[in-house]
Amino acid sequence: MTAQTEKIKVILIDDNPADNFIHSRVVERSGKGSILKTFTMATDALDWLATNDIPVDIIFLDINMPAMDGYEFLEHYNQLDQTKKAEVIVVMLTSSLNQKDMARAVEFGVDFNHKPMTETMFLDCLSKHNLI
Repeated sequence: MTAQTEKIKVILIDDNPADNFIHSRVVERSGKGSILKTFTMATDALDWLATNDIPVDIIFLDINMPAMDGYEFLEHYNQLDQTKKAEVIVVMLTSSLNQKDMARAVEFGVDFNHKPMTETMFLDCLSKHNLI
């Protein structure tokens, strides 16, 4: 886990570049987080996570994406070596209002929030997981 004086290292995975931009600004404006990477393809995020040793604290993940959706990402993410995912929190950040999506996120053991990310939402998430 990140020391409280360090900024929380964040990855954003969303096929919409505008959402990634907005959410990056929210994280940076909070003063508590810094964006390590943004990805528009979940497959690219998995490849990056599998091949890099840069520690990540939290991943914000969209559900509905082309090629690989958020749930497929989670299935593959859960197969990564434990050292690649140790203590990383994953949060679904979606526009979906479908209760089945929320239930499925709970089955994966991840948080579920609706877009757009707000500074309050970001800080509440960090607090809930004792990152701040």
